Amino acid sequence: MGYKIGSFNLCNFNYQSNKDIKKSFDSIANIIRSEGYDIVALQEVLSENTLKLLLKYLGFAWKYTFEIPITQMKDRRGEGYAYIWNSRRIDLVKKEDGNFTYPSIWKQYSKTYGELIRNPYYARFSPNGLPGGSFFEIRLINTHMLYGSVVNDRKKEFDILIKSIYNNISDRRYGNNMPAYTILLGDYNLNLNREYTTSPYLAETVYIDNGRITKTIITVQDELTTIKRPVSDENGNTVCDGYSNNFDHFSYDCAYENVITLKSSKVEAVEKYYKSDFVKYHREISDHVPISMELDLFV
Repeated sequence: MGYKIGSFNLCNFNYQSNKDIKKSFDSIANIIRSEGYDIVALQEVLSENTLKLLLKYLGFAWKYTFEIPITQMKDRRGEGYAYIWNSRRIDLVKKEDGNFTYPSIWKQYSKTYGELIRNPYYARFSPNGLPGGSFFEIRLINTHMLYGSVVNDRKKEFDILIKSIYNNISDRRYGNNMPAYTILLGDYNLNLNREYTTSPYLAETVYIDNGRITKTIITVQDELTTIKRPVSDENGNTVCDGYSNNFDHFSYDCAYENVITLKSSKVEAVEKYYKSDFVKYHREISDHVPISMELDLFV
């Protein structure tokens, strides 16, 4: 039994932008469908109406949820997070009070751990109750650390996200005690340290000792995913020579590997869907390509 999760920074995604709307939405929907995603976490979504329009291109089975972060101390654009998912395969887990997603949790955390410049967005998904579905849930923490912040602030936020927020969410158990797998994902604006990347770097492995056990949280997906800014050459032509950073990642407890397989990868979206035309992809889609996490349960 397998499920595929995506993360996609869509760079100022707004139907009122200067992008060619039909081309952009057609292409984004085609990438999502062609890659076979069950859930996609989106960053840099500037309006809920934009999501509603995207779902018209994706089809009736797709649903969404959208939230503007509570804390945006240095980012006043109103950038929001979103999840979209194929409801024929998976759906949101409904909380007892009727809410589906959980933005209010960050008010609680900010008192204990300090304000995040842009807090993440947490949601729970499960195939339980759907045809062929199993009794488990996937907990996702969608994040986009602010690029314009001081580098050490980004590293501090990553520390809070992993040691405090991720740890707390992954330990939670609800009334039905459903097995759960928690994944932090998104645009960290921090690189994994590889010979082809530059600082700032994040800690690839983080250990959390809660007094009973020590968790080992690993961050994966080290392929380059951000596209260099197009520039004009000496002849006045707009050019772009490829990728720059591996800012897009997944983080999870490596103990999960005892019961499920997790395989991460970058989607070669420019090459597969835009014939390696980086300038056109950058103009119509984003300055990021999506990443994927495939989960296979041992059932």
